[in-house]
Amino acid sequence: MDSTTTTIKRQARGVIFRIILFVLVYILLIALGVALIYLSVLGAIYGGAVILALGISQLGVILALVIVGILGFAFMFGLYLIKFLFSGTKNENPGRRQIKESECPALFQAIREVAESTACPMPKKVFLSPHVNACVFYNTSFWSIIFPVKKNLEIGLGLFTCMNVDELKSILAHEFGHFSQNSMKVGSGVYVANTVIYNLAYTEDKWDRFVEGWCRVDINILALFGALTRGFTNWVKRQLHGMYGFVNRAYMKLSRSMEYDADAIACRYIGKKVFSSALRKIDYLSYSSNFTNGMIAELAAKGEKPDNVFQLYDVMTKLLAEREDIRFGHELLMTSGVSYGYPESRVKIENVWDTHPSMDDRIAFASGEVKRETDLRSSWVLLPEEMIREVSDSFQLQFQQQDVEVGHVLTNDELKLRSESYYEENSIPRPYYVFLNRHVFMPEVTSFVSTAVDNPFTPENFELIKEHVIASGDMVTMEAIVAKEIEVEHVYYQGKEYDVKKMPVDEHRVYMESLEAKVKAIDQQVYKYAVVTSPDEKEADEVRFLYDAMAFSEKHKDEYGIEILNQINAVCYHLNRGITRTEEEWIDIKKFIFNLEIQIQQMMKKGNWDMIAYATNSSEEQLNMLQEFSGKENSHYVRSDLDVQYVNNIFYHGNMYISLLDVLNWKAKSRLGKILKERE
Repeated sequence: MDSTTTTIKRQARGVIFRIILFVLVYILLIALGVALIYLSVLGAIYGGAVILALGISQLGVILALVIVGILGFAFMFGLYLIKFLFSGTKNENPGRRQIKESECPALFQAIREVAESTACPMPKKVFLSPHVNACVFYNTSFWSIIFPVKKNLEIGLGLFTCMNVDELKSILAHEFGHFSQNSMKVGSGVYVANTVIYNLAYTEDKWDRFVEGWCRVDINILALFGALTRGFTNWVKRQLHGMYGFVNRAYMKLSRSMEYDADAIACRYIGKKVFSSALRKIDYLSYSSNFTNGMIAELAAKGEKPDNVFQLYDVMTKLLAEREDIRFGHELLMTSGVSYGYPESRVKIENVWDTHPSMDDRIAFASGEVKRETDLRSSWVLLPEEMIREVSDSFQLQFQQQDVEVGHVLTNDELKLRSESYYEENSIPRPYYVFLNRHVFMPEVTSFVSTAVDNPFTPENFELIKEHVIASGDMVTMEAIVAKEIEVEHVYYQGKEYDVKKMPVDEHRVYMESLEAKVKAIDQQVYKYAVVTSPDEKEADEVRFLYDAMAFSEKHKDEYGIEILNQINAVCYHLNRGITRTEEEWIDIKKFIFNLEIQIQQMMKKGNWDMIAYATNSSEEQLNMLQEFSGKENSHYVRSDLDVQYVNNIFYHGNMYISLLDVLNWKAKSRLGKILKERE
């Protein structure tokens, strides 16, 4: 028995103990719920007899109301405790498209081969989606802990881009590998347990809406028992919040071990070399898909689209690889990851809540080779053209704007030209990427003599900036650990293990600040170089404007945007908590949201709209919509209700404006990089 299996079994036993404890707690809650419902029925019988005996009198009416309140509390609280026994959770995704073997015989043949090789049953259903992923999913109910459920397989067509048949099979083998593990049965149990806890602790349904209405009835005695029901329910939910952490803390560790084990199963089937290549390609495809989706959105805004979105994925991925000197294609195995030469982080941690190890750790841990010829055919051979096009068309509908009609479908040649143009417009030239793709310290703009300035883009400065970037990231991680925003089991600093309370935070801060002083000097030198070497005053003015744009976007976001985003996230968290609130709590939430609306409007009023419009190429309609929101009468004075559409409208405008600041910053840096490259 290897060490991985031993570790998984040990961790699985710990998780099983926690699941059993949860089940016992939930059974007790069910028993309490059944008892309360039973008592409410008995109470209704005997209470009715007492009321009849008293006849119609003031005391009889009061007693009747009290009995109704008690019975209502017993029945509704009991129903809350047992309602999940009769409900379930469906794993739904409107972007999925179920396929039959008759539609995709070659793909099903590959799936069947992988299933047989990993000793797994075929999935109940197979779905295609447009994403860069593969996963196994299933619907759940409480009874899934006892009775096994059949799993469904989802395959994202984004995986097929530049990936060969065997690489795709290796990803499927990893997914099937999970379900050939005995420990995965534990995982299914934890998943169901989590679903039960989540539904009881976080979700709201008709039951919650009924209790909310009960608390608002005009008869005070009945409203009191409604509030009592709400109070007891919220107490149970708070206990379940703790139970969620208790169950999941152990399962996260098990999950990481199971990832390594599933990787080993995939490697035994296909070999480490092919599987490692697939992992590296997925990592790169996730990066390239961001470029591709951005281009799809831009084309949609202009009334254009690619004939096949996955063809655009392929074109864009190869273009990015070519610009970054990476050999990439289905006929090639990716034998090394993409490296930009950054130094190794000084801080190493294991986040308690991480479910997956890093890609580098997974590849380092993987082992095993299979002596057979690798099938280097493009994975697209497994799918018929009409199926690819159907998923493509469905995906592009998500980007289509209601007021823009698609009037032109790009040809293959147009697609390549547009991709190159989009890349050039939205990227920083590689020689200047490290210098500009970070927080740039704004220069002290003082008058200086336009004499020769040394070129700041030296290898020494290049390495110094990369070292500062990693040091800054390490500082953020250490401060987050100290603030308990990240929960870790182990902290290593320069290879030495530290207790969380004894991390060398001050030592690292001194190191980082020494680097920061040097980087600030480099940024000052870059600014002088960019201005002084301008061929004319017009370009020098543009350089100054680009720095102004970077300064405005970063300062504006630091002063307003980050805090507003934190507040938006806080509101979303509180609104998504499945607790029934008192009227006073709703008033506090309303005040918070009204105040947040004012803050967003004030942030927008202090914005430089000409600069945003110039740098982002935003549509006039979009900018007018944001400016109109910033100047409208604040809702705090004109409304007392709080509906979902109103809250979403506030969040939409706030998020859009802050995202425009990010776009402005990126476009300014991209343009500055191109200006510098043109002078080479």
